[in-house]
Amino acid sequence: MEESRTAGPDPTGRTFAREFFTPLNAMSAWAVIVAGGTVWPALDPLSEKLAFAGAVVSLTLALHVLHEAGHVVAGALVGLPFSTLTVGLFTVRREPHGAGWRLAWDVNGSWRKFAGCVEREITPGPGIREAMTITALGGPVASLIAGFLLIGAPPPWRGLGVVSLLVGLFNVLPTALLGQPSDGMIVYRLWSQRADAVAWRAPLCEAADETADEPHDEARSDAAPDAADAPAVDAPAA
Repeated sequence: MEESRTAGPDPTGRTFAREFFTPLNAMSAWAVIVAGGTVWPALDPLSEKLAFAGAVVSLTLALHVLHEAGHVVAGALVGLPFSTLTVGLFTVRREPHGAGWRLAWDVNGSWRKFAGCVEREITPGPGIREAMTITALGGPVASLIAGFLLIGAPPPWRGLGVVSLLVGLFNVLPTALLGQPSDGMIVYRLWSQRADAVAWRAPLCEAADETADEPHDEARSDAAPDAADAPAVDAPAA
């Protein structure tokens, strides 16, 4: 799940259902239920059942690590580094350190991010919609590539390939679940001319468009600052 960084407490009053059932979380739950329902009854004793359940959850989260890594790599390629990367119970933060940056970790405090979430801070500028489109599609592309590579492997890797393909396909579709958009829905909102999509991207993209349209007079000392020097603003939450 690709998401912008938002500041302050969440004013939406999300319930547990709204927190948990994001598109990616729903896909994970589906994979665990199907795998458990087909294999669990045949396992015995209880230790084998528990080991199987742990393996399914761990491997499913591994696929989501790959999916979110696709968002991170795509963002790095277009100059939109991540701020936080969350999968499962843990969050990795990218924070300033001296002249560069370092990675720190923390405990994930939101079920909404359990199956995976990349957050980043966005600065308006020319080409921001194109860059955000690439970062949003990076996750599904990574899942689809992994799926195609694993689909020809022997079991159980073939099963993981199927799940990875479904994760990629499901997330590239423009869908939303309880208000939480898929990666495909983010791309749709970035480019659609529908009023709700325009309003969703307005705080970011309209500011970028205005900056790009401003005249630049290099001979004047009070010329408008370059878009790269503009203060960061919060993109609409995905």
